[in-house]
Amino acid sequence: MLIGVLGGTFDPVHNGHFAVVHQVFDKLNLDRLLLVPTYTSTSKNSETVLPPEQRLKMLHMALQDYSRTNSKTACVDKIQVSQVDINRKKPTYTHDTLMDLHKKYKGAEFYFLLGDDIADDVPNWKNADELPELAKFVVVSRQNARSSKFQTEILQIDSLPISSKIIRQKVANGLPIDDLVSESVAKYIKEMNFWKNN
Repeated sequence: MLIGVLGGTFDPVHNGHFAVVHQVFDKLNLDRLLLVPTYTSTSKNSETVLPPEQRLKMLHMALQDYSRTNSKTACVDKIQVSQVDINRKKPTYTHDTLMDLHKKYKGAEFYFLLGDDIADDVPNWKNADELPELAKFVVVSRQNARSSKFQTEILQIDSLPISSKIIRQKVANGLPIDDLVSESVAKYIKEMNFWKNN
C-alpha cells in the first residue's frame, strides 16, 4: 500500500491544500492520503495557532465539502484525516509521526509531502538521518524543480497561490475568504470570530 502524508498546522485548511491532494494522488498513484494536523507547531509560536480541536474540526468540514463537490473523483474516499499527532498531545516531529504511522499501517510505503519552502530545512529536523528509511520525501512545487540538500523527489504541480497566513490576514481585515476555503469552513470561521482581534 502506498500512503501519502500531508502534515501541517492547517490554520486554517484551505482550497490550496486540496489542489495539492488532488494532483498528488494521480501523479504518485497513491492508495491513500492522510491529512495530519499537528498538535502544536514546532516552528511557529504555538500561542498564535488555533487549538487542535478547532483546526481538526475545520479539516473534517473541508474534507466533507470536498467529497460532496468532487463525488465522482476516484480519490475522494481515499483521503482521510489522521489524529496521530494530535493524540500525542505535545509538540511533535516528523520522525515521531512516521514511526507511529508505520506501526498502524504495517507494510505500507509512505510518501511524505512537503513544500519547496521548507525542503532545505529537513536536514535540521529531529533524527533527519533516519527519515529516508521511513518515507520517500516528495517536494510538491509549482516552481522549477531544484536540488535540495536532502534526498527528495520533486513533483511539479499546479497549485493555488493561497496560504493560511493570507486567509488569517483577510479575516482580520474584514475581507471575504469564500473563494479561498470551503463553504463550511468559511461559515465556521465567521461564527467563531477567529483572528478578528489579532
